[in-house]
Amino acid sequence: MVEHCYVLLFPESEAPITATNILRCVSAFNQNSAVNDETITYFSSVLYVLQALAEEKTGLRFLTPLDMVGVGGAALPANVWDDLVSQGVNLVSRSGSAECCFLLSSFRVFKTDRAWQYLRPESPYLEFEAQNDDSELFELIIAKGWLHMAKSNRPTGDFATGDLSNLILRLRMLGEFI
Repeated sequence: MVEHCYVLLFPESEAPITATNILRCVSAFNQNSAVNDETITYFSSVLYVLQALAEEKTGLRFLTPLDMVGVGGAALPANVWDDLVSQGVNLVSRSGSAECCFLLSSFRVFKTDRAWQYLRPESPYLEFEAQNDDSELFELIIAKGWLHMAKSNRPTGDFATGDLSNLILRLRMLGEFI
């Protein structure tokens, strides 16, 4: 049995990435997978693709039984998240950068934790540095040693992302306050 199987929809110029085309690919995969005992358990996309699938009944039937549905690249409107999670979609938001890959995600125990809106750190290499002003803002710093860091911008070898958050968000992201 195949442990991991990937269905990649690329390049878009050959077949536009629409809900209909994605569902056609899933259908073709499922027809072939009956022979090979393979199943799709994880789906990852950008915002517009997930929204297009969520608007289709067939798309929602595809998303609901999956172990995880990931979205990144833009913020999904809260009402769309709430609706998908309430219908049983195991939705995960990911946040990161080109310089460091994915850093934070909303991955959680889906059956007991519905708090999709809180990002959790993926690594001990993440630090939050207070700004030197009265703003109560913290900058996300990636410590030297993070495996996926493509560059550094500090003499220490760390990477200051420029991403700022307030203390409440920081505490929620660290799981200290929910």
